[in-house]
Amino acid sequence: MKMHASLENYRELLSKVDAKFDEISSRHPHAFACRKGCHSCCAPGLTISSVERASIHEYLSERPKLVEYLRELEKSNPHRNTRCSFLGEQGDCGVYEVRPLVCRSHGAPITFKNSRAERARDVCPLNFTDQSLDSLDSADCLDIDTVNTLLSLVNRQWETQAGVETQRFDLKLRAVLEASAIESGSEN
Repeated sequence: MKMHASLENYRELLSKVDAKFDEISSRHPHAFACRKGCHSCCAPGLTISSVERASIHEYLSERPKLVEYLRELEKSNPHRNTRCSFLGEQGDCGVYEVRPLVCRSHGAPITFKNSRAERARDVCPLNFTDQSLDSLDSADCLDIDTVNTLLSLVNRQWETQAGVETQRFDLKLRAVLEASAIESGSEN
């Protein structure tokens, strides 16, 4: 199976976001409530890009037992549609290793341009409860506009290489499993 260069670029972006998250959390370990089992950010209704879908599809295609578990999880619906369908009963993510960027970046303080084109900051309401976000150094924030721009560029590269149209997909098992072989990075 030959991987598209864009899928490699996507994985490099994931690695950089993870490293930045780890860097911020190591400087502020007591400010983070993020841990295994915390799933306040695992909201239903999230969507993912084509390249994110392909990454999750490839991961699941190599793990049929995990797919079987996720199908059963979806049927049992332990969180009664109040959480992501990939979230297990104990708050464990079924696709944690390949979770999309929206999941990886949540929890860290982020900077972004608001509707008035001003720089703003936000964070999970469970994190950084003892200090103002304005007191943080810019190095302690993830620039979500930059992350989203990079994701958009990598996704555009993916769609061009895979020959697919721009589209968003539900972060759900069925939507991920419907990816065709070319969309998952396989050569025919």
